Amino acid sequence: KDHGLPEELKVLLALESAYNPNARSKAGAVGYWQLMDNVAKEYGMKIAQIQARQKRNKGSKRIKNKSVARRRMVDDRKNFIKSTTAAARYLCDRRRNLNDNWLLMVASYNCGVGNVWKAMEKSGVENPTFWDIKDDLPAETRAYVMNFIALNVIFANYDNFINNNLVFKE
Repeated sequence: KDHGLPEELKVLLALESAYNPNARSKAGAVGYWQLMDNVAKEYGMKIAQIQARQKRNKGSKRIKNKSVARRRMVDDRKNFIKSTTAAARYLCDRRRNLNDNWLLMVASYNCGVGNVWKAMEKSGVENPTFWDIKDDLPAETRAYVMNFIALNVIFANYDNFINNNLVFKE
C-alpha cells in the first residue's frame, strides 16, 4: 500500500518462498521475496558475512582453533520488512517500465525484466500484454503467472473455494 501497488501482488510472497525467510532457490535467490544478490544490492540491502569474536577459554586466552570462531551472516533478504520494501521498490520500477501491466510485472519478477523485454520485442506487437508474449517466455514463468492468477482467484473467493462453491462463467 505504501508504494501504491495493487494488493493482488501480495500473493507473490506465497509463490516465492511460502513465507519462509530461509528459502533459497537453485539459482541463489534468498529470503521471503527470493531476491538475487545483484537485485538485493541494487535496492540497498546488506548481504555480508561477519566473523564474531573468537571464544575465550576460562584463562581468558583465545582459543587457537579457528574452526571454533563463529560466523554470522547478515542478509537483509531474510528480514521481512527490508525485503518487502525492496520487492515493492522493484515492482514499482517494473510498473514504470512495463506500462503498468501487472502480468508483465509478475513475469519479470520471475524471469527478469530483460527476458520480458526481449519477448516483448520479439512479439512485434505495439504495447504487448503477457498473452502476446507468453510463448516466448520460459515455461516456468508461464506457470508462475498462471499460479499468480489462480492464487488471486482463490484468495478473492476463499469462502466459496473452501466450501467448493466456486462458479465459473463461460
